[in-house]
Amino acid sequence: MVALWVAFSLISLAVFAYYLIHYTVVAPIESLRRSIDGSASLKEDRAIHALNDEIGAIGRRLHQSLNDLSESIARTETILETAPDAVISINEKGEILSINPSALAMFGYEREELIGRQITRLMPQPHCENHSGYMNRYLQTGFSKIVGGPGVELTAKRKDGNEFPIFLKIGETKSPSGSLFTGVFRDISVETAARIQLQESAHRFETLVENIPGAVYRCACDSQWTMEYISDFIKTISGYGPKDLIGNKIRSYVDLIHPDDRRTVETAVMTAVDRGKPFRIEYRIVDKEGQIHWVYEQGQANYDEEGNILHLDGAIFDFTDRKTAQERLIKYAEQIELQNMDLEEALEKAESVEKMKSEFLATMSHEIRTPMNGIIGMNNLLLETDLDSEQEEFGKSIKSCAEGLLTIINDILDFSKIEAGKLLFETIDFDLQAAMEESLDLIGQIAYEKGLEVGLLIQSDVSREVRGDPGRIRQIVLNYLNNALKFTQTGGVNVRVEKVDETLDDISIRVSVEDSGVGIPEDRIQHLFNPFTQADASTTRKYGGTGLGLAICRKLADHMKGEVGVESVEGRGSTFWFTARLEKQVKGEVVAETGAPQSDRRVLVVEDNSMHRGFLQEQFLVNGVLAQGVESGEKCLELLETDPSKESSHSLILIDSNLRDIGSSGLARRIREIVHDESVTLVEMVPWSRKGSALADGFDAYLSKPIRQSDLNRLLNCNHQSTGIPKSNSPLKPLSESGTDSTTKRGVRLLLAEDNVVNQKVAMRMLENEGYLCDVVANGLEAIEAFARGQYHAILMDCQMPEMDGYEATRKIREQEQRNGTGEKIPIIAMTANAMAGDRERCLNAGMDDYVTKPINLDLLKLALERWTYSPEVSKLVG
Repeated sequence: MVALWVAFSLISLAVFAYYLIHYTVVAPIESLRRSIDGSASLKEDRAIHALNDEIGAIGRRLHQSLNDLSESIARTETILETAPDAVISINEKGEILSINPSALAMFGYEREELIGRQITRLMPQPHCENHSGYMNRYLQTGFSKIVGGPGVELTAKRKDGNEFPIFLKIGETKSPSGSLFTGVFRDISVETAARIQLQESAHRFETLVENIPGAVYRCACDSQWTMEYISDFIKTISGYGPKDLIGNKIRSYVDLIHPDDRRTVETAVMTAVDRGKPFRIEYRIVDKEGQIHWVYEQGQANYDEEGNILHLDGAIFDFTDRKTAQERLIKYAEQIELQNMDLEEALEKAESVEKMKSEFLATMSHEIRTPMNGIIGMNNLLLETDLDSEQEEFGKSIKSCAEGLLTIINDILDFSKIEAGKLLFETIDFDLQAAMEESLDLIGQIAYEKGLEVGLLIQSDVSREVRGDPGRIRQIVLNYLNNALKFTQTGGVNVRVEKVDETLDDISIRVSVEDSGVGIPEDRIQHLFNPFTQADASTTRKYGGTGLGLAICRKLADHMKGEVGVESVEGRGSTFWFTARLEKQVKGEVVAETGAPQSDRRVLVVEDNSMHRGFLQEQFLVNGVLAQGVESGEKCLELLETDPSKESSHSLILIDSNLRDIGSSGLARRIREIVHDESVTLVEMVPWSRKGSALADGFDAYLSKPIRQSDLNRLLNCNHQSTGIPKSNSPLKPLSESGTDSTTKRGVRLLLAEDNVVNQKVAMRMLENEGYLCDVVANGLEAIEAFARGQYHAILMDCQMPEMDGYEATRKIREQEQRNGTGEKIPIIAMTANAMAGDRERCLNAGMDDYVTKPINLDLLKLALERWTYSPEVSKLVG
């Protein structure tokens, strides 16, 4: 373009010089001549003076014009001399009139060799022969494709005969003597070579692609995978050529995918694209003839600088004949795998969004749980005061609604964490039986209030000492139990734990929760584990809930390499089950399988609930003991009175405290009158509400419902001694109490660090009601000061507090203990509304020993306190 501008500048300069000389020199002289001719009649002196003046003016203008012309010519010559492109001017005859140094260098001539010579000297055949014809035709018709046009690519010839490509642009200047043609020549040898190289590279790429035994493609990331490019090999696979598929002219590639595989393919591709990862999928296509081919596809998305998807690149391979194609698939899959540097940026953006979601969930969880703890706690304290019947009814309604709201909140938060992939699992050593029994303890009060019996049976071949996440197992079991209790009005609920399979390193278990409730319609069963689905979906449904609980259970079981399911007959109850694979502890041992029943040990179960009675008999059978069951006190007395044989008498009799025909105490006295053998042990089975109460008259011990299998084992071990359960003037400790009693709790001093005033009141009253002494501080700094000056058996530590949070306060206390050098550590239990994934681990990493979430469940809090405050040393300390 610079050279073209130079050429046209030269032409303009020539025209300018012509007119400049004409108007500044020729025209004034002509005028002077006319003036002289016309002044003959004037006086001679006057004419001479005027003539002198005009001649002087003409001379001055002529001098200035010559100077301007000289400067203009000098500038033009400079431009021509320094122009990088060749500039050549010719006349109508084709004779070269001027040529600049770049042209001489380009063609290899000296100036004298070209000036006045024909321009055809610089042209190869056949341009040389055709030039005269082109010029004549243009002069006659004025039509030309080159003169005045945008330029054209031609071939030129150097002095040495070598030909080379040029780009030529020609301009025309009219003059009285004829047309002047100025051409600007540019050597495009480099550009032409690069273009040829690019074409050869493209050809090599096409050849390489065509040799790949698969269809290489580029398509839009839309619902139809609109093809922008696809190689010819697609015709071998599908029968359709590239022209049929590019732009979806004849057929969309999506239409070739087998209908049963389309959703799977779409999900796999879009999931990979959303994660910024390559995708690898296998699926079926139907070719043009209706034949089915199995294909393997690999590809990935390309993104722009802002992370927006540009297109998908990949390849499709026919691996119907898998044995012969496998090696080639691997080889060429490596060749076509693409890397995209923008993936890291896209991943960072996604992680930032996930972090914001997690922080929002954590904040909402804490902010909701804190007031809920106050509502539920205060209401529970209110229910423990003297209330009239109406007030008590209102309080129970508040409790029911608050607990229902908490369940909904927990379900929504758990489901959100699962969907965000933020629900974490831990792997720790735990006792499977203890985890199951704790689950039953937590629903004992609910079962008692509804008049339902709850039982647990773990088969003897199930390993107890395992590794996994006991909290998640309890979560599934509690969800199943709560559902069962909600839909069961009479009878009871039983939990069974069985072995599915076992290896040297792990065991797969099946946990079933059976109920005698309303059952589930057959058409609703298959949808139960879907989110927001319930068995009763009517607008007048009797039972509440979000429909998320079972969906969460499915996700939890999936993570533990298990499954979920349900079996039900409408009107006859349901059985919800799940499986989980758990690691074995390094020193764990499988409990030996039970041998033949021991005929010398006889147990009698007096229970009017047939479901619970049968379940208890199964529990005894697991321990190798045959248990006989009767449904009433009268039946029990009849059996004992008609069995006078001492050898076949029952050594252990379990009696339900709520027998409808004869009270348990009355039945115990009657039995003592009939059976005089001191080795007979009478055990009362009492409801959850009487846990920790004194023994009833005539009984040696009692078991709290739900009855723990571990308590039955202890009972049988004690009863198996030759002297039976030892008697004394003081009553035996109840077999169901594994922790501390009220006497042990008295004198245990706790430090509560809690900034919320309402929660302070709730926690203090709950702890005082359980027999604990409690001091309260409002932040972490005060907790450190109180720890330094007082003697406490444990600290209940909130996590979010002003001045100093619970994490930092715990670290400071642990540092102070290390400086003391005594090796003693005070138990610190997190009591916090932080219930998101990772919060437990954060508490433990800060140096805390245990973790209880708000709203506080009194049973869980009591278990935690008993774990950390009951020991022989504490017993001596509190007297």
